[in-house]
Amino acid sequence: MDSEYDLNSLVGHATIQLLPNHNRSTPVNMLQLKLDDELSAAFAQVCAKKGHDKESLATQLVRQYVNREELKQALANPNLSKLYQELQEEDQALANQGMLEYSQLLREVDLL
Repeated sequence: MDSEYDLNSLVGHATIQLLPNHNRSTPVNMLQLKLDDELSAAFAQVCAKKGHDKESLATQLVRQYVNREELKQALANPNLSKLYQELQEEDQALANQGMLEYSQLLREVDLL
């Protein structure tokens, strides 16, 4: 997903309304966006420059936004913080062991 596209900049200027689409065999919702003239022109320019159509790019942006919000919720889970605390010492030990092995390997290569 291209990180240069930011749904937050669209949402600040958009009115979003979900409309059911009955013309497809798979369930699809249509999303109607009302953009001010400046944002609409900028969006059209970016789409043209990158070779994207507005619909697919808007879908990509909504998906990116939803994924980011789901990730934020998952990371805010207190059980995740607890698990990290429990595994931190073991992770540190494994990292140190890996660095020692890597350092030893470099010395061996230098001796060749």
